[in-house]
Order: sequence, then structure tokens, then C-alpha cells
Amino acid sequence: ATETMQASALLIGWLTSPATKSGFVPAPGRGCLDYTTRLFDAGSKPALEGSGTIFPTLCTAYVDLAVQIGAPLAALRPLRKVIEKVHGAELTAPSVDLLRLCIESKAYHLA
Repeated sequence: ATETMQASALLIGWLTSPATKSGFVPAPGRGCLDYTTRLFDAGSKPALEGSGTIFPTLCTAYVDLAVQIGAPLAALRPLRKVIEKVHGAELTAPSVDLLRLCIESKAYHLA
């Protein structure tokens, strides 16, 4: 459990770093996207909600990474599921990220 928490902290740090936000995506970009997807799937609602301001930041970074590596469609379903898990139908900051991902992937019917 400790290793998973450390890996998650490293992932959040990497996703939210200035280098990643400026467009620098190292070779394992797809691996990080996949790992974050698994983290979203495995995370319980209390654990994800308990992350406070980190959750919206992580959602934004997830969308940025998906767009940068050309995989916005692959990130759409996992992001939608985790937002529904944490916030239900309530509109929040991650909802804006979901809308952006719908536009980037041209999945307008899901917006």
C-alpha cells in the first residue's frame, strides 16, 4: 500500500510539473496515462475526495497529457467514470476538463 501511495505521489508530481504542462512529455507518457487510469479505477470515492484540491489538478493534468500524446478518446471514459464516482452529476472544475476532452476527441455527443 505504501509503494502504491509513493508511486501515486510521484505520478501526481510528474503530471503537475511545469515541464509536463509546457508540452514536454517523455517517452513513458502513455504509460503514465494508463497508470493514472488504473489509479482512477481503483481509487475509492473517499480516497479521491480526500485529496482535496489535488483531484481537480490531477484531472486537468490527465487531460493535458492525453491531448499531448494524442489519446484524448482513450482518456474520455476513465475521466467520466471517476468524476461520476467522486461528484455524481454535480458540475465541478473536473467537469470542465471532461468537456474539454470531449471537444478534443470530437465526441461532442458525450459533452
